[in-house]
Amino acid sequence: MGGCVIPDPPDSAPAPDPSRKINELARIRAAIHRENEARVAGDEDWAPRADLIIYKQQVEQVSTWMFDSPTVVRFALYASLGIGSWLGAAFVERWLGTLLGS
Repeated sequence: MGGCVIPDPPDSAPAPDPSRKINELARIRAAIHRENEARVAGDEDWAPRADLIIYKQQVEQVSTWMFDSPTVVRFALYASLGIGSWLGAAFVERWLGTLLGS
C-alpha cells in the first residue's frame, strides 16, 4: 500500500516574534533619545549615534513574517500548475476539435 510521507520542517529557524522586534526598536529609540539629550546638555560621555542608527535600520529590516516573497510566489506557481494544465488541455482539445472539424 502506497503512502505519502510529509517530513517535519527543520527546527533550526524559529518563527519570528514581532513583539521582540517592537521591544528592541523601542529600546534603541530610547537610547538614541538619551544620547540626543546628553549631546544637547553638553555631556562629554555620549556615545556616537551612528552605531545605534545603523543597528536600528538593521532591526527594522528584519522580517516578522516567516514567509518571504519568493516563497509565496513559488507556492502560488505550484498551486496554479493543476489549474493551468487543466485549462491548457481544454484549450488544446477545443483547438484540435476546431482544426479537425469534429
